[in-house]
Amino acid sequence: MQPSEQVLGFQAALLAAVTPFTESGGTAAAFVTDPGEGIGQSTRDWVEGCVPAQIGPGRCTAHVTLGFTTLDDLVSLEAEPFDAFCIRPPAVAVYRLGARRPGAQGRVTAG
Repeated sequence: MQPSEQVLGFQAALLAAVTPFTESGGTAAAFVTDPGEGIGQSTRDWVEGCVPAQIGPGRCTAHVTLGFTTLDDLVSLEAEPFDAFCIRPPAVAVYRLGARRPGAQGRVTAG
């Protein structure tokens, strides 16, 4: 996915808006969970390092998740030619981090 300048600008503006409200050392209590669900240390570590490691120029940018498949099918799909196309979403959705399981809840949309 090749982000446009608008996407990169939105990412930078979002980061600037939330930075004053962030701090280091969050615990599992900072996460929204389903009853009985726990938040592992690996998830907390990922969140702690996400911004410096994965956001900004030359790092991970916004992406689109289209669904699940088997590893064999993914290898096959990635080997085939692919025509570029534009995505112009009318809204943005942010999915919470946590256990990946069928039926997981927790989407917040803005648009």
